[in-house]
Amino acid sequence: MNSASHFPPRSPGATGLVFAIALAWASGTGCDRLQALSRPLAEAPAEEEEEKTVSETIAGKIVGLFQEHPYLVQGKGAKFNVHLTVLADGMPIRAGKLTVVATGPTGKTAKVEQDAPRSPGIYGPVVAFPEPGENEMALTIDSEQAKDTILTRVTVYPDATAAKNAADAEDEAEPEGKIAFLKEQAWKIGLVTDPAARRRLVARLKVPGGIVPRAGAMAVVTPPIAGRLLPPPGDRFPLVGESVKAGDVVGVIEPPLAGPTGIQLVANRAQIQALETELLVKQLSVEVDIKSAQLEVDQARLVFERLKTLRAGDAVSRKAYEEAEHELRVAEATYEGKQQLRKPYEQARKDLQSLAVGGPEGNPPSRPGGQTQPVTMQMTLRAPRTGTVVAAKVTEGEFVDTENELISTIDLDRVWIEAQVSEFDLESVTKAPAADFTLAAYPGRRFTILGNGGGTLIDVGSVVDEATRTVPVRYEVSNPDRLLKVGMLVDVGIETARAEDALAIPESAVVDEDGRPVAYVELDGESFQKRDLELGLRDSGFVQVKSGIEEGERVVTKGGYAIRLSSVSSVIPAHGHAH
Repeated sequence: MNSASHFPPRSPGATGLVFAIALAWASGTGCDRLQALSRPLAEAPAEEEEEKTVSETIAGKIVGLFQEHPYLVQGKGAKFNVHLTVLADGMPIRAGKLTVVATGPTGKTAKVEQDAPRSPGIYGPVVAFPEPGENEMALTIDSEQAKDTILTRVTVYPDATAAKNAADAEDEAEPEGKIAFLKEQAWKIGLVTDPAARRRLVARLKVPGGIVPRAGAMAVVTPPIAGRLLPPPGDRFPLVGESVKAGDVVGVIEPPLAGPTGIQLVANRAQIQALETELLVKQLSVEVDIKSAQLEVDQARLVFERLKTLRAGDAVSRKAYEEAEHELRVAEATYEGKQQLRKPYEQARKDLQSLAVGGPEGNPPSRPGGQTQPVTMQMTLRAPRTGTVVAAKVTEGEFVDTENELISTIDLDRVWIEAQVSEFDLESVTKAPAADFTLAAYPGRRFTILGNGGGTLIDVGSVVDEATRTVPVRYEVSNPDRLLKVGMLVDVGIETARAEDALAIPESAVVDEDGRPVAYVELDGESFQKRDLELGLRDSGFVQVKSGIEEGERVVTKGGYAIRLSSVSSVIPAHGHAH
């Protein structure tokens, strides 16, 4: 018997089939290889039809949900691929418990918990729905990153046949221009989306400006009389940056008195009297300034009250009324500051009058042993108003005179924002405009004036600067955290008369494509679509969309350029889910 094996003639496709088996052996798992060998050569493995799935994309308050699942059958466990993203930063939920509660039409429930994601951002709960029909799903995530509950509704079919019929009837047509961008890709770049919504937008005039002290906020301590400068008794001079209150002792002046100890008491008294006369003369000069300031207040108040009455009858413009109110405020602040200048002279004269040059009978005070004590006098220097020390030119023991500016303070609780508006733009800012401003020192932050941001419009200036052809527009704002420093440069956005409620998106959503504005709209959790935009007003980080996006659609505000690159790439991304 011939031991050689006899094989039937090889069919034309046999070679290809053998190659396919060899390839399966080389690339498959051990179990796959055994199955391939045990399968008859004439039987090629049947290609399994890919199971159709349903997906939902929902934005919760804090967390965004994108989930995929098969068509659901009552009582049959279905695996859900749940993708959870923190909306604020586009990062995946990396840890935390997911609780899923399914509730049927009559109230029957099923509950599933998963203690941690199987990979960052992806959970895989298996849920068996107790009833057919519309079921509610509540997905609750409890994580250190975020806590949120998202509600969605799913359809459950009574049997597999009904589910298959529904899947076959589903229209699989894809939206035009669909761009695939997987969650794994989005998480790598922290992709963020925000909804297009209606908001009030205002056309703003962008102008330069600066932070200046408000009227009457600055004060300077000068000695009322020449003498030796000393620190407050038992203390030190205030330092730059420290706060002082009105009336705080900030230094002491010790004027010189002629003659050695115990001689020429009369001469000393005469000198004290001369010093008092000098103080009185200087105080009289201050009193004249105070009286002048008071007259200016009276005049400004008279004008303001008259315009206030006329304004009630709409007989004068609002601008004229507000200018009169500003002039009154400035005059009152100036008057208050002048009054503070009176106090050092009053205190100095009081110190001179009470100086113990002699005892009760007019004799010099004595030391033990009958020797007289040296005659000394000290005048206290007090802060005229509450504020922050911005300059301190003080040296203990230094001789100073009335011209020395020793300590300067500024009240920084409230400051002025002074914007410089071109005379050609004045027409758009004459109706008490609100505004906002930004500072280079705090990039990304926008401060609001008026409205919820507080602040007050002080005035729209009446005098055009000859050199710059601008008019100052002044606002007063609170400064509780001392973020605003006098001298800072600011960019002010002054509201104009044009304002409207409009559909708007964040400016960060707009991508420049060859000079055309476009944005990328989220179709679902893993697909996007480019939209050409027609834009309008820009205000406070938002831009009006006249066409291209509908209200409620979510646009990519961070990561738009990455989606654009993906759309022009010839590489189709592989699905990276561990399904």
